[in-house]
Amino acid sequence: MQDYNQNRNGRSLRKNCSHMAAQNVAFMYSLYESCKLNDLNFFDYINDVLPRLTKGENDYKSLIPCNYKSLSSKEEQKKVA
Repeated sequence: MQDYNQNRNGRSLRKNCSHMAAQNVAFMYSLYESCKLNDLNFFDYINDVLPRLTKGENDYKSLIPCNYKSLSSKEEQKKVA
């Protein structure tokens, strides 16, 4: 019987999972710091960007924190114009 911490090739799943988790945490921390540098609320940013990505947003450059405009600010600009 195979050890639950080993995959079929004998590599440790725990090691691979911890490496992937570390990469995910590093990405999220980097995103958080980018939001801080651009005076964005991280929670509001994530709550706006994730649904837009799942709905099929293709303009990825506009979603990075330095270029980001929330949907509410875009709607306000349309009302003014």
